[in-house]
Amino acid sequence: MYIVYSIPLCICPPTCECSAEVISISEELSQEHSDGAHAEAEAEPAGLEEILYPSVVCGICGEGEGDLIRCGNEGCTYVWHLDCLGTWAPEGDMLEDWLCPVCTGFMTKDLADFELPKEHSESADAEAEAEPAGQGEILFPSVVCGICYCLGSEGPGGDMPEDWSCPVCTGSLSLPPSLSLSLSLPLSLSLTNRTGPAQSARVLIDLLAEEAQERVRDREIKRLTSERDQARAQAESTVARLTRERDDALAEAEDARAEADRLTRLWSRDLHTTHTDCQELMASFDEVRSGLNEDKTALQKELDLMREKVCIERERADIERRERELSSKALEAQTAVAAQAVAARDRLLSLLRGQREREKARGVLSESDRSREGPIPGRGEGERGEGERGGEREGERERESDNYTEEMSQKKWTEIEE
Repeated sequence: MYIVYSIPLCICPPTCECSAEVISISEELSQEHSDGAHAEAEAEPAGLEEILYPSVVCGICGEGEGDLIRCGNEGCTYVWHLDCLGTWAPEGDMLEDWLCPVCTGFMTKDLADFELPKEHSESADAEAEAEPAGQGEILFPSVVCGICYCLGSEGPGGDMPEDWSCPVCTGSLSLPPSLSLSLSLPLSLSLTNRTGPAQSARVLIDLLAEEAQERVRDREIKRLTSERDQARAQAESTVARLTRERDDALAEAEDARAEADRLTRLWSRDLHTTHTDCQELMASFDEVRSGLNEDKTALQKELDLMREKVCIERERADIERRERELSSKALEAQTAVAAQAVAARDRLLSLLRGQREREKARGVLSESDRSREGPIPGRGEGERGEGERGGEREGERERESDNYTEEMSQKKWTEIEE
């Protein structure tokens, strides 16, 4: 943060030639910037174009409104806002011992360390040795403008460049440069507590300050008067607008009342019509309800019949299911009987075959016995004929038994298939 001052301050003694140099610089700058400075002053907002001396405005923000304070140095004519000073502001009741940024910059012991022009080095050393009374604590170091040799404080940041220039030389001063430069010499004499022209400078400064205060006061009165007139005109326009709005609201209220009466009449007529329609609807509803009751009775009868049919169908389905179960059981029983019959037939056939084989074996044995014994005398032909006839009869019996067995088996299989 740079803290700069809107008035160039000479730090040389009265015998130095820089006073004439500053005056010549002020005349040149006033001629160069007269047109542009006056144009900028005319373009500035109300409250800044007629300020002649910075003692009635803050040295940081350039505004004259609000509570302003001065430092404890009797020769200092600068004023400051507490909010603009920030951390530089005095604490409590330390205003008498507090030094502003300008005075702190003049009273620093490090002025000899700055690189000033060679023709001013001796005067600067002499000025540094003869420090004015009322020196306080040095808060921040100062930087000298390379053109007009006024001072500026670096502030808490301490990052001001070495080739720093004051607001007058850079053209960023809010006051007219010609006035600032013309007051540079008496202000420098006043702030450095020099003797001689300092008293006249203080008188000049006081006169200019009083004149500036009067101008500020007149300008404030004009501003307040214009604001009052504007407020009065605005109030009158507001009253007229509110009156028109009230009349419009009353007219709208009358229209709304007439519309409400018309709607009330329509509502009464519609209510009577609606009542008649409701009575007709109730009569038709009674008729419909009686018809619905009859239909309900008929439907109840049909429902009972349907329930009976459903019960009959269920019983029939149960009977059919039981019949199917019985038929399946009978079929299983028949299948089992047929299987048993087939097994019995097989056993019977096996028995018959065994018996026939035994009989055949027995017949073979008897024939072999006969052959060994030889023919019986007197019986040869007769016995041989009887043996042959017995063999034929036995073969017929076997064929009959086989046929009977086949017929019985065929009959059983036919019953099983059915």
